[in-house]
Amino acid sequence: MPMECDLNQIIQELSSTNQPPEEWQRIALEGHRQKISDEIQKVEGMIACPRERIDSLNEEKWAVSGILSPLRRLPSELVAEVVKASLSPLVHDHDQRRHFMTLRCISRLWRQVSYDTPSLWASLTLSEDDFLRKEQGALPSSSLPSRVRTWFDRAADVPTSLYIFADYRYQPDFDWGAYESTVLLAAEDRNWATVRLSKENGMSEVLAAKLVLRAHTSSYRPWRNLKELKIPFDVIGHGTASRGKMFWPVPDIPLDIFLPSLSILSLEIISSVIHANAIISHKGITCLEVIVHHVIPSLLEDFIPNLKFLPSLKKIQYSLAGPLSVSLAMSLGLYYIYPERSGRVVHEGVESLTVSTDGLMVLHYLNLPALRILELPGARYINDRAIEYTDLVYLEEFLEQSRCTIQHLSLHRLYFSPKELRRLFSKMDVSNLEFISIWTKDILGVMRSERLGWIGAARHPLYCKSLRDHHLYGQQPDFDLDDFIECLETRWAGLQPPTTESTSGATLPTLNIKIFHLDQLNLRPPWCREANATQLQRISKLGVRLYIDELPWN
Repeated sequence: MPMECDLNQIIQELSSTNQPPEEWQRIALEGHRQKISDEIQKVEGMIACPRERIDSLNEEKWAVSGILSPLRRLPSELVAEVVKASLSPLVHDHDQRRHFMTLRCISRLWRQVSYDTPSLWASLTLSEDDFLRKEQGALPSSSLPSRVRTWFDRAADVPTSLYIFADYRYQPDFDWGAYESTVLLAAEDRNWATVRLSKENGMSEVLAAKLVLRAHTSSYRPWRNLKELKIPFDVIGHGTASRGKMFWPVPDIPLDIFLPSLSILSLEIISSVIHANAIISHKGITCLEVIVHHVIPSLLEDFIPNLKFLPSLKKIQYSLAGPLSVSLAMSLGLYYIYPERSGRVVHEGVESLTVSTDGLMVLHYLNLPALRILELPGARYINDRAIEYTDLVYLEEFLEQSRCTIQHLSLHRLYFSPKELRRLFSKMDVSNLEFISIWTKDILGVMRSERLGWIGAARHPLYCKSLRDHHLYGQQPDFDLDDFIECLETRWAGLQPPTTESTSGATLPTLNIKIFHLDQLNLRPPWCREANATQLQRISKLGVRLYIDELPWN
């Protein structure tokens, strides 16, 4: 048997030459490997007990540390505030409920304070996972209504909020019985402040009407203090309902009498035929959101006149949940031709309008002279990509008719060329513009007034003294930093007062320019602070704060 020094020499030689060992070498190495394995096993046996002892001591240490934790000595009032701060407000979804359970396990005091603080139980969010029939050992979905009732019982008289977001399309184990029973809990005797019910394919009108009727006929009036309501419904295949009781599932119930405190109303309409027989009349609604799952001309005819009966309305959100193909429109007996309007509906109180770009036809019927915030967030079904968009007829006509002064303009997920923006800005009063967000394939072209073809720069948003934030998303085939600074210098010169008394930037507000999606840009020169320190200083002197993907750059 070779000596140990010989074994080391054999290992080194075979490792360096990568040659297979000879028979006598293989036998020697196998014996050596077995000897090492025996030694390892012996050492592991020696340290196993100390390891177990260390683990046991650590557990005891953490237990003692928990007892000595200053958290256990906090007064009850402070414990309640700590728990509130640890939970997201008005959420209490599945993850938050698990976190809430962990907080209650800190000590008996924390548990008692949690149960004795009604505001901690005032809101609850449920998703489709809560309505799935669980496997053995998990809480059954059939017990969900009773568990939800127990949750809100602890809220006592505090204003309560229930959010249900359930997408059942790909869930064969969805428990409809538990879902319906849980929805109807929103009509029980509580101090409801918010009820938001949303489902991708909609709640049937039968269930929506059942919920509203139950809340309406209850002597305790559970929705007397309700501030926000979102209710989806569908009238397809429900007998006489398909003739159309729309916008509000029970049109025979006056909305302003039934919900006197309502300020936010959100309706998700999932239907093939819509004819509104009822009018939404309410003096307190300030925000109206309508989500439509099919583009239907009659909806616009019936929806728009309702605005006249909402005198306090300040915000409108209108969007489509999905595209309507020509074949689907024909199968439904619909024509993709929008009816002629007898006149635009004028509402002088609306200050904020959000319209998905696939629903711009609604602007064909509106005149909003008080509008200050205009957002076109892109189609809901496009997800996170930008699309080309050139059909701005509805938007241009709306701006020209309304003659409103826009302060906040967001054109999201839509690529605009300088030519298209020129047409758009020519219809707008941009003198008081404070915020603008644009997607474009020609960032520098958007910033140059001469590229936009202005006679002067009076209508270029970049030349507004009131502008505070300018967000630019998109692409630029050859982005040159010097050209970018040249645009800012042109802006600086154009905003200077006509006299020479004040030439410093003290009179001009700081402009925050944020450029996003730089990973798609071919930047020249590279945008690094060290290599472009001089250029970045020039940008600062021009009263501009530059951000690259939310990071301050100068």
